[in-house]
Amino acid sequence: MGGAKKRSLAQAEKLQQMQTKKEKGGEKGKTAKAKTTEKSQGDSGLPDVKSKEFIGELGKMKAVTPSSVASRFNMKLSTSKGVLEDLAGRGVLTLVAGSNRLRIYTVASS
Repeated sequence: MGGAKKRSLAQAEKLQQMQTKKEKGGEKGKTAKAKTTEKSQGDSGLPDVKSKEFIGELGKMKAVTPSSVASRFNMKLSTSKGVLEDLAGRGVLTLVAGSNRLRIYTVASS
């Protein structure tokens, strides 16, 4: 019933030329693109959470959310969620509002 349709003469000629080039090893451009790039780890530039500079930067924000911290300090979203939970546990941040998806914090008044 189905199946591939018949190629036109021009398409068949192009396919035949590509196959002959491939057999000769003429396609060096595709092998050069096949190299993989190394991925960089986002955790290497993690700022010191206990430093006053980090907490000072958080104090400048009106609302502290995991996405805002992740974008400002160039870290993964899951890492920023963990950092904010740790700071809230230590009493540096207070939870204003939240759900299972998003939590909004403010810096605790000291």
